[in-house]
Amino acid sequence: MNKKELLSKTSNETGFAHVLIESAFDEIIRIIADEIEAGREVTISGFGNFSSKFIKGKEKVHNITKEIINVRDRLDPRFKFSTAFKKRINSKN
Repeated sequence: MNKKELLSKTSNETGFAHVLIESAFDEIIRIIADEIEAGREVTISGFGNFSSKFIKGKEKVHNITKEIINVRDRLDPRFKFSTAFKKRINSKN
């Protein structure tokens, strides 16, 4: 299922306009990204936890040219499903 299909199904099941669902979804994703970028976690009870890990920059050597490459500091976004969500998925099998 892709984003378009998810939004259509949500719109059909809730009765809300597709445009309204899409707008809310995009805003939720933007807020989550902003929080992760700021180094904070976002926890959605019963679903999971969005977080990030700081990866310190380093120097690497290109294995063919032997050129030194500087890799910048970065945030590595992460997501971990909640135990409740995992139990829900596994209980249907």
